[in-house]
Amino acid sequence: RCCVVLSVLALPEALPIWFVIFFFNDTATTEIYTLSLHDALPISVIWGYLRSNPATYVEKPRVERREMDFFNPREVRLLLNNASQKSYPLILLAATTGMRIGEILGLRWPDINWATNQIHVQRSYNGWGNFDEPKSKTSIRRINMSPTLVKALRKHQIKSQPNELDMVFCNAIGKPLDRHNVV
Repeated sequence: RCCVVLSVLALPEALPIWFVIFFFNDTATTEIYTLSLHDALPISVIWGYLRSNPATYVEKPRVERREMDFFNPREVRLLLNNASQKSYPLILLAATTGMRIGEILGLRWPDINWATNQIHVQRSYNGWGNFDEPKSKTSIRRINMSPTLVKALRKHQIKSQPNELDMVFCNAIGKPLDRHNVV
């Protein structure tokens, strides 16, 4: 749920500017909007539309850390047993390696060492069309693959169409998958 607060500032030349501030249960999202306003409003001060930046007086919301909720082994088996052939390798990879979704979507075939049965995590797909380094320096790592995962990824590689980016998981036109619509 969210509550929307609208306010209008009457500016010179009768040009109204509408500010929309969203207050979400998700404090991280609220923080993004607060910081965006805090960065955008100084321009109005510089241009003489405002005497001071009203966002200066807004306190940054506390981001509460929530404990992660993981699937138990029975839930993982149920998910894998009901996965489509197309989504099975991606779900198996996520379930057996603990890789983040951005790391999975940024995975390329050369990152998989078939001789050592390891995945070299060295990039993340951010969903905005860019590949970034993983979240932290310790996120750049090598992950051992189980024999089941090796078999599933080899089978997936054989069935996959070659793509320009050499992505392990991509859409029909060879671009990275949308993290909000993966399976």
